[in-house]
Amino acid sequence: MAFKEKYTVEEWRKLQYALFWVFDAVAGADNKIDKKEKKTLENIVANSGKFFNDLARELFMEIKDRFENFYGDFEKQGLKGEQGLQEVADLLKGKVLDETALNYKKTLIAIGVLIGHSSGSLFGSKLSDEEVAQVKRVGELLKVSVGDLEKSPNLQQIIQSLNV
Repeated sequence: MAFKEKYTVEEWRKLQYALFWVFDAVAGADNKIDKKEKKTLENIVANSGKFFNDLARELFMEIKDRFENFYGDFEKQGLKGEQGLQEVADLLKGKVLDETALNYKKTLIAIGVLIGHSSGSLFGSKLSDEEVAQVKRVGELLKVSVGDLEKSPNLQQIIQSLNV
């Protein structure tokens, strides 16, 4: 695999953990991770072979067949999500094309939106104010601007491509 060769085992694992840091931030925004949110995460990983971003596809297809074990390993690692996401942003610099890095980060943000939409109120927005704040925080930690989100593919296009 092309991207994995550019990283140490530890760095690669952190890039994979980014998915779970985003999940924990958004799903845990209300201090309760529910079954719908966990199922959405599982579906995203199960469909990672369809991702348009080559880096995201390579990262998450690797954990697809051992999702539960990988998530268990993640929970034991102890690195905080904010620190981890900042490290992920730094790990992408200079090792992959800027466009690939940006689209990977946008994919992570899109996953956060999908997680937030997976449960919640039947009326009004399914994203709570807390979840919206967490998605914004994820973008800040990954150093993605609103302008970046509007570049093609924009966030809505990425969300549609994930279509879980």
